[in-house]
Amino acid sequence: MRHLDVAAKFVPARAIGGDLYDFLPYSLSRLGIAIGDVSGKGAPAAIYAALVSGILRSHAPIEPVRRKCFRVNLSLAERRIAAQFVSIIYAVWDDERRALLVANSGLPRPIHCRDGKN
Repeated sequence: MRHLDVAAKFVPARAIGGDLYDFLPYSLSRLGIAIGDVSGKGAPAAIYAALVSGILRSHAPIEPVRRKCFRVNLSLAERRIAAQFVSIIYAVWDDERRALLVANSGLPRPIHCRDGKN
């Protein structure tokens, strides 16, 4: 992306857990960004996070952003696991327009920072 620099660092509180992030290419000028948190700890949360990442990747190129969280929710409802849920933010960066479209499903709102200030 010409107008976007992306960096990520993942440091789980335990050896494994249910936090997730992913970068999903849409086209040469659009990039999907997913950030999520699965309820619970350890292996069960990590497995559920992997399931969510797989569902996101399978829907990324075909699903409009405004419907992404809805479709992921439907897919997870078909594979219900007791006491597991995920909060997620899904965004698409459009490099040509220099615009970020955000869909939020339960996480705190993103903070816009410019030059290190919000």
